[in-house]
Amino acid sequence: MTGNQNKVFVWNWLGRWFGFPDKFSAHLWIGLAVLILPLSFYLRFHFLSNPVIEPHPWRQSQTALSIYYFFKSGISLDYRSPLSGKLWNYVHEFPLYQAVVASVMRTGLTLEIASRLVTLFFFFGGALLVFLLARDYLGKHAATWTALFYLASPFNVIFSRVCLIDFPTLFFMLLFVWLYLKITKNSVGSVWLLMLATLSGLIAGAMKVTVWYVPIGLLFLYTLVKLKQSPQQRGFLSLCLASLLFQLIVVASWVFWANKMRGCTGIVVQTGWFFGGFAERLNVWKWKEIGTYIFRNILHDWMVLPFLAGIFLAGERKGWIGAAVAIIVLPIMVMFNIHWKHDYYLIALVPYIIAIAGLGMSRLLEMSLRTKALWLGMMIALFSYRFPKLSAVYGPIFHDYRTALNEPWAVRELSSEKDVIYMDGRDGRLEIPLYSQRLVATFPEQTVNHLNPSLFKFDEGFERMELLAPYPTVWIVGDASYYMYRTQPTGPFNFNIQKQMGVSDLQIQAPAGRIAFGQSLRTRVCGQKTSKTYQLEQGAGLVGVYSISKATWLIFPKRSYLYLPSHSEWGCDFEVSLIRDTRHAL
Repeated sequence: MTGNQNKVFVWNWLGRWFGFPDKFSAHLWIGLAVLILPLSFYLRFHFLSNPVIEPHPWRQSQTALSIYYFFKSGISLDYRSPLSGKLWNYVHEFPLYQAVVASVMRTGLTLEIASRLVTLFFFFGGALLVFLLARDYLGKHAATWTALFYLASPFNVIFSRVCLIDFPTLFFMLLFVWLYLKITKNSVGSVWLLMLATLSGLIAGAMKVTVWYVPIGLLFLYTLVKLKQSPQQRGFLSLCLASLLFQLIVVASWVFWANKMRGCTGIVVQTGWFFGGFAERLNVWKWKEIGTYIFRNILHDWMVLPFLAGIFLAGERKGWIGAAVAIIVLPIMVMFNIHWKHDYYLIALVPYIIAIAGLGMSRLLEMSLRTKALWLGMMIALFSYRFPKLSAVYGPIFHDYRTALNEPWAVRELSSEKDVIYMDGRDGRLEIPLYSQRLVATFPEQTVNHLNPSLFKFDEGFERMELLAPYPTVWIVGDASYYMYRTQPTGPFNFNIQKQMGVSDLQIQAPAGRIAFGQSLRTRVCGQKTSKTYQLEQGAGLVGVYSISKATWLIFPKRSYLYLPSHSEWGCDFEVSLIRDTRHAL
């Protein structure tokens, strides 16, 4: 073929498969794809071994904890997923993603790499389904732009590589929607495809019901309309309705059972928090926050213009765009609080937001040259303005989070798998139990005595020292850089009265001295052959031990005896004082 014939062949191929109406549209799409897609792929696969604490470290670590226990102890529906730092099982979402990642880890991959690769697999599978849905119901040209925008969205780049169930759930939801619409489009279809669609919908609903309930409600209404329009296909369409009702029953049963399991462990979920109050829906500032998530993070400013065009220039596609708008708005209106508090809930809405932008872009490129130039000029201006700011958006991808793991590693070094560890003021820091691979209770407001912790970590002084009241003996483990209180001589902690600093109600050794209440005693232990034991006078609330050489205070609960080791990482010289503080007295 000649050069011109080659160009015609390529153009015909592009036009046939991607629906470009003219060469300008094709060149524009190819230019943007060459500019954006390589960067987006690089970012998605960059530093896959980084700790799973970027972004939303609490939610990622909670999911990763379930994966870790699946990998360690086997897969179970009654699985361990700590909530609020509690150590019991927390059955909530159907753990398919966790089970798949745990299985992939058995090939030798680390949790971080396995979880990110599995999420990326489901993301790209979902991206294909987004393209197919847009092609079938918005047209080929709109689908090409939808696919590009979906891959290019900074929001999708960040969340397509996290340890969360949302993109895997979205994949099954999109698969269900695509299959269901395909088999009901002409009111006839394969029963086997309907069964596959039903299974996919069941998985999506059980994994995350917030992704599922609005689309399935709209599909129910859609099927009723089809049934009225095609009464001759009543049999098959009735079977489709039965599929939707069957999903509703199974998903509702799963939610009921999961709530029952949580109730058995003492967890009470405040469901009202998910929905929020009526006044919140009238809060302009909160709507501004949600709008910022959508227009700035998902559409990245420059895609806002085609999104608006898709709303107002839908034309014959207005029915599908109306359904997309409903799927975007209704979940936010129904469960307002979680969409305002947690932007990752918007993952379920991204395909519909991007599809509207894809349709709008195709509509803009069909306009007159002057109108087209005006809109594209504004998009280029917005793109140029936002592009330099992407470094801040993608900061979490490049940040090395291993530097944030010093505390979990210290916890692991000072404990064993048999230990139960209480950590004060660690609200939301589930990376500590994840990377220490220990059972850690992290919320101070929860009662922990029935868990019988063997190690305690307090953030500040004697703030929660009353938690040590039931334990007759308390020791210090660690050093000035990181230490905890141990209440049981187990694990890597080998109790030796000559080496451990502690207090006790048990006279382990004959007292070498007596401290009168209200006095401060200065003593030196280095060079001594044995530890020093002091009998303490009654009436004090706490015992303060100040290491002069380390310039560090150690606060102990009041006990009958104080033990200062002969050789200590805390130095040689100590000042000991009794503290009468009735607010914190034991």
